[in-house]
Amino acid sequence: MLIGIRKEDKNIWEKRVPLTPSDIQGLIRKEKIEFQVESSARRVFSDADYAAAGAKVVKSAAACPIVFAVKEMPVSFFRSNGVYIFFSHTIKGQKAGMPMLKKLLDLSCTLIDYEKIADGDGRRLIAFGRHAGIAGMMDSLWAYGRRLDGKGVNNPFRQLKPAHTYPSLEAIREAVLQAGRRMRTTLVCGFAGYGRVSQGAQEIFDLLPASQAKKIVFKESDLFERADGAPFDLRDYYQNPQNYRSVFEKYLPGLDLLINAF
Repeated sequence: MLIGIRKEDKNIWEKRVPLTPSDIQGLIRKEKIEFQVESSARRVFSDADYAAAGAKVVKSAAACPIVFAVKEMPVSFFRSNGVYIFFSHTIKGQKAGMPMLKKLLDLSCTLIDYEKIADGDGRRLIAFGRHAGIAGMMDSLWAYGRRLDGKGVNNPFRQLKPAHTYPSLEAIREAVLQAGRRMRTTLVCGFAGYGRVSQGAQEIFDLLPASQAKKIVFKESDLFERADGAPFDLRDYYQNPQNYRSVFEKYLPGLDLLINAF
């Protein structure tokens, strides 16, 4: 079996990998799988790390019958009857992903989308988690600072940068702590959702002083109500969303920042 690992080139900040060198080393040893890893100076692990693990570093892994990636692949990369494993962003019918999906179908390819890998109870096994919330919160504070600059008002977040520019989580924490010491006015932030992503975002927001950084966490029952006036039922909401209507807009005027973590 030959498996390819494609380099990530959709975003300049993308350093993630679908399989680490230690993953590959273990699979080579236990399953006798061969790996070709596309050369990349961007990913968190170097070409030398993968070569030391036993993989062959190549310019292109397009000829491999099975290819792993993290983000979407360009349509020119696909080959007839290939197997591709990545986040395709197509399962909800996203318009931007339809040309890619059509190409996969035209070539009789197999798409294995991480978003559809679930356990016996239908719970996703591969999904955004704590670190996505951390990065999203950092980017949100940075963007909020740009908005304050545009208004010409006091901006305690002026020194913040996008999350991908920091070398470590500790550096992010220190930058937010310093911003908190500069705060002079109240920031009210709403968190739509309470799972792993929300918890990661709250972890960063909670570094700001509680006296000036106010946090509100919204659940589904805060966002929707039954159209017929019956009591909100969480299980029914997910099974019959057409029976519910949004009431979330009533909270928006009281928020300075909204983090969508559902």
